Amino acid sequence: MNMNRRKIIAMTKAALYDKDHGTTDKHVLRFFRQDYIYRRNMWTRVYAVIALICWYTIYWFNQIAVTPKSCI
Repeated sequence: MNMNRRKIIAMTKAALYDKDHGTTDKHVLRFFRQDYIYRRNMWTRVYAVIALICWYTIYWFNQIAVTPKSCI
């Protein structure tokens, strides 16, 4: 019985907070979430481009230096 009472009190406090301050907090947090997602997405793309450049460098080095030339 005591646990149900604590849950009811916690849910009531959460509902009151959401009613009073929830809309402004959600508005502010939305901007921070978008910035975080943008930064993560940007760094993922940067690392993907770096990995692609490394892969092409290794591939072309292999084509030029290691693969025997049949035209010589």
